Amino acid sequence: MTRATFRVIETPSGTFRWQLRTDGGAVIATSDGTHDSRHAAMRDVQRVKRVAADAGVEPGDRVVGGGSESDADADVEKRE
Repeated sequence: MTRATFRVIETPSGTFRWQLRTDGGAVIATSDGTHDSRHAAMRDVQRVKRVAADAGVEPGDRVVGGGSESDADADVEKRE
């Protein structure tokens, strides 16, 4: 089983983000924004750890226009 580890990183602008990485270094989740302090980012990590174990899975939006999954936030179409 792959082990995952949270990393809190400081951005060039001095804010903080977290990443969830596999033991091979692949990023499998990231914070959806930045935090003003390392402590605030760590609180967010703890929240994710607390709720993720019970998270369900639901169908999402469909990417349109031939974009990649990384473009999903910018170019989505709601399913009807």
